[in-house]
Amino acid sequence: MNLQPIIVYEAAPEPTTQTTISDLLLGVVWIVLALVVVAVAIGVACAGILIVLRRIRTDQDPPSGDPDATRLGLDASSPGAQPKR
Repeated sequence: MNLQPIIVYEAAPEPTTQTTISDLLLGVVWIVLALVVVAVAIGVACAGILIVLRRIRTDQDPPSGDPDATRLGLDASSPGAQPKR
């Protein structure tokens, strides 16, 4: 009888580099910076869309004397904007 010896291979994982606190903080800063950039980009895009829609709306609709319309009256050249003496 010819018996073969049992060979056991132990699979040891490769050593990894150690994560330091500076690596962690740098990663957090990059994530926060990326979120800020995305938030600013979305804000600029939304503001641009609103500005374009308002310009389209004011170009198509003539000014009306509708009493339901809300006007801020921020134009300094309007008669109501002159300081009272």
